[in-house]
This record gives sequence, C-alpha cells and structure tokens, in this order.
Amino acid sequence: MWEKDFEDSDYPAVLSDLTALVEEHSAWISRDCLNLVSAHNVMSPQARAMLSSGLADRIMAGRIGNRDHAGSRFIDRIEEICIAVARRLFGARFVEYRPMSGTISNGISIYAITRPGDGVLAWPKKYGGHFTFQDEGYPFYRNLKVSDIPCEGDDVGLVDFGSLGESIATEKPSAIILGSSTALFPFPLKRIADLASEAGAKVMYDGAHVMGLIAGGVFQDPLREGAALLSGSTQKTIPGPVGGLILTNDQSVATSVQLTADRLITNYQNNRVASLTVALLELSSFGRSLADKVVMNARALAGALSKQGLVVLCKRQGFTASHQLLVDASGLGGATDAVKRLEDANILSTRIPIPSDYPSHTEAPGGLRFGTNEVTRFGMGPKEMRAIAQLITRTIADREDPRSIRKEVLELKRPFDRLRFAFGSSD
Repeated sequence: MWEKDFEDSDYPAVLSDLTALVEEHSAWISRDCLNLVSAHNVMSPQARAMLSSGLADRIMAGRIGNRDHAGSRFIDRIEEICIAVARRLFGARFVEYRPMSGTISNGISIYAITRPGDGVLAWPKKYGGHFTFQDEGYPFYRNLKVSDIPCEGDDVGLVDFGSLGESIATEKPSAIILGSSTALFPFPLKRIADLASEAGAKVMYDGAHVMGLIAGGVFQDPLREGAALLSGSTQKTIPGPVGGLILTNDQSVATSVQLTADRLITNYQNNRVASLTVALLELSSFGRSLADKVVMNARALAGALSKQGLVVLCKRQGFTASHQLLVDASGLGGATDAVKRLEDANILSTRIPIPSDYPSHTEAPGGLRFGTNEVTRFGMGPKEMRAIAQLITRTIADREDPRSIRKEVLELKRPFDRLRFAFGSSD
C-alpha cells in the first residue's frame, strides 16, 4: 500500500509517482504479460481516444430529449449513433446505453421486470450465477424471493426441466434469470423461455461475459431465443470501455428499463458512450472473425492444458464453446497459489469457484479461469495457445521458478505487439 506523509511542496513528486504508476501498469499488462483474464480486453487507440476527449470534461445528464442542461446537441447525435449501431449489431429494437457497468445493467434490468415481494428463479451460484441476481445482490434490496433454477451436473449446470416446471408452477416467479461468470456453453434458452411464457414470467439473460460472442453470432442469440432482455458488460468480449448495455425487443420492458435508468442514473460519462460506439463499430466490421478466433483459441488452450495433464473442466463436451475455460487447481496447491505463481511469471488469470467447491464453498475457490479475449486481439493463434499451455503447466504443475518462465513469456509476447480487429489494422 502506498503510504507517505507529504507537504504541499511535495505534490509534484506525488504527481510524478502517480503518472509513472499509470504508465508502468499499462505497459506491463499490454506489452509484458499474457493477459488471460477473461473479464479483460483491450481497447483500440480510436476507442481509447474518445475517453480522453473533451466529452470527459462536462456532463449532460438525463437522456436524449430529456435533459436539464443546455448544450447537448452534439451529445444527442453521438448517442443516437450509439443506439443505431447497437440495434443493428444485436438485432434489438431498444438500447439502454447509460449503465456504467455490467453490474449496474443487471440491477436496472431486475428492477425493471420485478416488483417488491416477487419470486425469482436464478441460475445457481454453484454453476457461476453472479451475486448481482442472488440473495445478497439486487434482489435483497428489491425484496425479492430468490430460488435456484433446478440443475444437476458435475462440471457444468444441466437444467432439470421436470423440476423447473414444478418450481415455476409452485413459486410463480415473475422473472427467470440466466447468466454465468463461468459461461462455457449456451443455455437451453428457448425451452426455458417457453416455460416462462406459459407462466407469465420474463427471462433475463445476463450476457456479461459473452456479449461480444453474441454480437459475433457464434454463441447464442438470446433475444431471438426468447429472452425479454439482454444485459451485459462492454469490456469483456466487447473490447470497449468499462460499462454496460441493456437490449430488448419488448416495448413495455424498454419503457420500464428507461424509466428505471432515469431514476438510478444521473451522470453516466458521455465520453464512455462515444468510446463504446467505436468498439461496437469495430464489432460490426470484425466481430464474426474475432469471435470465431477467440473461441478457437479457447478450445486450443483447453485441449493443450488437458494434454499437459491439467484437469480442465468439461472435457467430454469439448471443454468450451466460449472465450473461457476452467481448470481445477485443487491438486495444484489451490487456485490462490496458482494465480500468484502465474502472475509472478507474467501470466494473468482469475481464481473462481467451480462446482466441486460446493456445497462447502469457502473464500479459497478451487478453480482457475482463463480467457483468450486479449491475446487473440493481439494476433495469437492455436500455435501460441499450445506454447502458453506449456508455460502454465511448468509454472503451476512442475513448479518451475516463475522468474525463468517470465523470460519466455516476454519472448513469446514480443512479436504480438500490434492490435488486430480494429480500424486501420490488416484484419
């Protein structure tokens, strides 16, 4: 922790420290690390430039056609473009672009389709259900009664449709919420949506991790498959700024979402909306090719790690159909130790609970999560995934010195210093 007593005369030195830390962090992650954090991505220079534009200096609260501040004529046009691009990309009639995170998008969505006291069926935590739609998240503050969607399975949740029908009939939920922080495969969404429709419930799809894959057409299409709304992050498989999106084709849901956002969001960083628009335009041009390669690399990395002897979840199902993969690190000294050793080797990952951690889930989860979003955008392919698998295995299974692995990481990363799938690139 940075702790230092200083006088007014020391401010220039403090500013110098701050500037150096920002520059060192950016250079370290982008230049020196294999960033396999599946919740991370990297923005193009065009998208990043929007964040430091003059839009960052002044706020234009409210929304198009409903603002108290004067001077929004250009902001309105920027946001109209954002809406138009998102509509076309996701096939959605209505777009809410103001949430400043995927978590906030989930909260607005939950508030928009429920009333206090309602029952809700949600994807279980055991299979990656996010805290935002569990008892301790927004449902607590909305006074909702949350029950798990009935599931079974060792590595991935398989919906028990017989029990689900009974739960819907008994609990009469107003909403069924799907979504996972460990999303490996599409949900059986249409079948769930049909059951929900018969009971008058709405399906919310939390696509936080897979929004870019949905945009690229390689995962699933929630709005076409029966979801009333699609909520998600804009900095994971969408290579944009930190933020959120809510998309729907239902007029009544859209009106409720918009009014809820009006009440819960005042200022929302107009520069972020411009930056997001650039990222969405990039996906409009390169999204299918990028998504295909991200998934191909995730499968290649998973297969290579499995061949190296690591326990990669869902081997019988082909490991993954998304950007991420899961490794059981319980036989490797635990996920906490593995993440630290890998970071010392300049390989970035995430510790996360996996199904075998339950029901005795603790603060020391047993899973390692890897994602191929960022390394793919820098041009890496299956050959590099096999090399990365060897480096990971040597670090956490063979227990080689991470400092020696770090030198090989730098050598592997060095040729991949140019961002792809962006305007001005060769992709």
